[in-house]
Amino acid sequence: MLGVAMHHASSAPPPELAPFVRSLWVQEEAAFPDAEPTVLLPVGHATLVLEYGDPFEVVDEHGVATRLPAALLVGPFSRPVRVRARGRTGLVLVPFRAAGAAALLPGAGRCAEAFVPLEELVPAPDVRRLSARLGEAPGPDERRGVVEGFLRERLANAELDACLAAAIARIERGGGSEPVAALAEGLGTGRRQLVRRFAEGLGLAPKVFARIVRFQRALERACAGVPWSVVAARGGFADQAHLAHECQALAGRAPRALLAALDGREVGRRFRAEPDGPFATYL
Repeated sequence: MLGVAMHHASSAPPPELAPFVRSLWVQEEAAFPDAEPTVLLPVGHATLVLEYGDPFEVVDEHGVATRLPAALLVGPFSRPVRVRARGRTGLVLVPFRAAGAAALLPGAGRCAEAFVPLEELVPAPDVRRLSARLGEAPGPDERRGVVEGFLRERLANAELDACLAAAIARIERGGGSEPVAALAEGLGTGRRQLVRRFAEGLGLAPKVFARIVRFQRALERACAGVPWSVVAARGGFADQAHLAHECQALAGRAPRALLAALDGREVGRRFRAEPDGPFATYL
């Protein structure tokens, strides 16, 4: 049973889950008839989505809607995608660290650019038990505890790819500006080997992941009041036209329109306030 009309709250994961998980987020909202779809921006990692409210659907570029399963993994996308609630929202969201999803959910690296039913990654009885416990939980804190328990059960077999995690950390520290060949050399591995690790563990090429990191950093600077010309010059873009092209490709909007849209949704503003994670998730 859903609680208050609107509830957005996040918490840091317990220490044992911190190498794999960025945070745990509970979102509850009343139904908004005829609401516009929410745009999910590329963030470079997968997110576990567990729905206990009314169904969600994904809306394609032609306006055709497809219902999403109640328990799914949203793989990392390299383009904006649109989703829409069909009633009251009740969600527990688990944004993974970029290398963390494949460690806790073997096979997650095959989920890029897709919404994948959790039953394709976890035994169906486990998913049914998780969904039942979420439905029975009396409130947000208890639901978050249910999901933490589900993730802890996967720790015994978790294997984090240390080379992939190091490469991701280096890309994030450098804001996505380091060439892949230099990245591989700095990590003491070959370029082809690095590309293979990204493909298996994340489902994105390292160049694509770096592109998303660079885009996210640009949005963060622009929202802090840095002029777009300066953002382009300092953010690893060839010029301002290159930055504008990236905004259109990754968010579906020109820079100024994107900046205005970023403040249009409360839940998006709350996500951007998270201390550990991509700057912009929702439009």
